[in-house]
Amino acid sequence: MNKYIETFISYLATVLSWDMASTDNLDTVPPVPYNPASTPSPAAPLPSDESSALKVYTEAVANLGRHLTLNTAVNPETGCAEAVSTILLNVGYPVPSRGIPTVWGLIDWMIANGFKETQTPVPGAIITACRADRQPTEYAHVGVVMKHGIASNDSRAAYLGQFRENYSTIENWVNYFAIHNSVTRYFIPC
Repeated sequence: MNKYIETFISYLATVLSWDMASTDNLDTVPPVPYNPASTPSPAAPLPSDESSALKVYTEAVANLGRHLTLNTAVNPETGCAEAVSTILLNVGYPVPSRGIPTVWGLIDWMIANGFKETQTPVPGAIITACRADRQPTEYAHVGVVMKHGIASNDSRAAYLGQFRENYSTIENWVNYFAIHNSVTRYFIPC
């Protein structure tokens, strides 16, 4: 069989195996440059017990597509820390009643509340990206690691403020924010 036909059949098999219910989130912002050499990351295994990470993951899945905030004064375009604050409060963490409005504020809160920083993200881990000097804040973001990507608030006009699985892979997240000198960190709920 010709190599072009084999490539096409392989591509077609990949497309047909996609979960079509989640294809509406493939045109996410910020755009990630197309890399034909990359392949989708395999699904990360879920924690096997009723761990805190599994509870966060389950709550994140239950809230996909919703606008999440504890403080309606926070702009939904920049409400990623508010969205994650809501998830954590719903799971039972002692989040302030009006949430945590900034990524650095959430990082400080997680460290103070015993979250463990890790180099190995699992579904339900909190993923952050920000500059070490805490400035500027436009390249700071936070979300929840999912089985196939990352869920966070969406800043596109059509989905403004909705909590969505809008990064296809952790690699895409890391690469995008690294371009802007932001460092990615992972925190495991305790």
